[in-house]
Amino acid sequence: METDKLIDTIFEISQKGGKTLQELTLKCVEEIGELSQAVLSYTKAKGCAYKNLNKEDVIEELADVFLVNIAMAQELGITKEDLKKEIERKLNKWIQKMDN
Repeated sequence: METDKLIDTIFEISQKGGKTLQELTLKCVEEIGELSQAVLSYTKAKGCAYKNLNKEDVIEELADVFLVNIAMAQELGITKEDLKKEIERKLNKWIQKMDN
């Protein structure tokens, strides 16, 4: 699915979800916690390997974090175009920092 269609679909679904910005923020924190658990287990961090999570689990949690973040943008009324511009701006900032 192309990027524009993907964002449109996430916006559409998140509108139907009816979560407030506060609820989405807490959901984001929850998903980041799950991502942290998956990474700790996948990398066999001391005391965390017992969960036996793998790379696919990490990818799944990454996707959840991504989806919630896009839903938060929609809830804030950020347009797809503005979101893409901001992502591009931040990406360019990353590139500049890496080049220095």
